[in-house]
Amino acid sequence: MTFNDFIIKYSEQGLIKQQGRNFTAIENLISRSYKEIRVAQTNIPIDEGIAFTIAYTAMLHASRALMLLKLPTA
Repeated sequence: MTFNDFIIKYSEQGLIKQQGRNFTAIENLISRSYKEIRVAQTNIPIDEGIAFTIAYTAMLHASRALMLLKLPTA
């Protein structure tokens, strides 16, 4: 399934809604993701489980930024 097919399918089902592109939000998400990666790296020797959780959260923030960036322009 392509990105566009995904958007169409889940929009029709009402599971996602249209959102405008906001570069400030994208920058904030990427910045947050970088911070979380640094925190995760620091926490590896202390607690690998927490480090994994923080890294996973960073991945989710980066993924959301990518989705916002790929929104079609109006």
